[in-house]
Amino acid sequence: MPWRKPIATSRGARAESALVGRVRAYRSRTDWSAFDDALRQVAVATPMQSRVWLESCWSAYQQPASQLLLAVVHDVDDSGLVLGAAAFTLHNSGGLRRIRLLGDGPACSDHATVRCRPGREGAAAAALADWLVHDVGDLWDEVRLEAVDADEIPLRAVVRRLGEHGGLVACREEPGTWGVDLPPTWEAYLEGLSKNHRKRCLRWQREFFESGVASVQVIREAGPCLEALGTLCDLHAERRNRLGDGGAFASAEFRRFHQRAVDALAEQGQVQMRLLSLGGREVAAEYVLDDGRTLYAYQSGLAAEGEAVSAGSLSLLALVHDAIQAGRRRVDLLRGGEFYKRHWGATRLPAATFVVRQPTLAGRFAVGWETLCESLRSRRSSTDSPPIGAD
Repeated sequence: MPWRKPIATSRGARAESALVGRVRAYRSRTDWSAFDDALRQVAVATPMQSRVWLESCWSAYQQPASQLLLAVVHDVDDSGLVLGAAAFTLHNSGGLRRIRLLGDGPACSDHATVRCRPGREGAAAAALADWLVHDVGDLWDEVRLEAVDADEIPLRAVVRRLGEHGGLVACREEPGTWGVDLPPTWEAYLEGLSKNHRKRCLRWQREFFESGVASVQVIREAGPCLEALGTLCDLHAERRNRLGDGGAFASAEFRRFHQRAVDALAEQGQVQMRLLSLGGREVAAEYVLDDGRTLYAYQSGLAAEGEAVSAGSLSLLALVHDAIQAGRRRVDLLRGGEFYKRHWGATRLPAATFVVRQPTLAGRFAVGWETLCESLRSRRSSTDSPPIGAD
């Protein structure tokens, strides 16, 4: 059912859309090179918005009912100047036709964004929203943008413009991501922690690392990275099985996605696998993305014997220490509401999931239902959540 509103079909609306930018959509996996050319012209995002990551995700998760939409926004003067680029998928599930950002859902790609030319974010966002309405509006019932950061200007501008066009918008607050801004020295970092956690870190450093009991192997080469990924998968599954589920890597698609992504990212120097050993036994593993400024702690695994000696904390301690030594400015602990992250000096960046529905009776019902569920969830969360205590 097409988008129903006067502005969608008005000649004035299309003229206004033409003033902000022109969108060219690529719909085939053979078009990745053209999309990659566009990405090279716009602002660099995280490795989770790179061509390697997105193409690996599509290769693993594509389904017969899915369609790839690689949208590139060009300037209106026909100069070929790229203003922005974003990768979407269109999926038909049970009759609901939904557009999403490629990489969300099970792939759990944080910091979703429209990659834009600096200073042209508004034009790129407006052009994308107009394209979603005027050019592909008859293809979808819902646009869902998952876990959009509070400081993500382009995607929030897309949602706002869709609402101005008459789209029905629902919003659900998400836990957001956690990150540690790093000072220049390890000593300065420790000084910024609470007294109790600083004592713990110094004790772990002395008893495990300075004594030689614990060591961390950092792997960056493609072949060894894939081997280390296998170790991480085993440790991740071991811990998740103790908690009653198989974990993310139990999914064949998820494992295939990361096998391909890790291999390609290693060639670009954007990934490292970190294996923590105690007494020669590998007891913890970290899967870390690296963009030269920030280390992103994407996934981890922990052996049963590692839990007894806080191997997860030892691994994180080493990660933060090595990031400072390497001149990185931030360690991003990514999505999740785990309060332990506060102890490491992390601050939370809020996020929200936006759902835009067509202004039909079904759309109004769906958005009303989502809004009601979010209101009940927020009310329950505010009364049931345990207090965040000091350590």
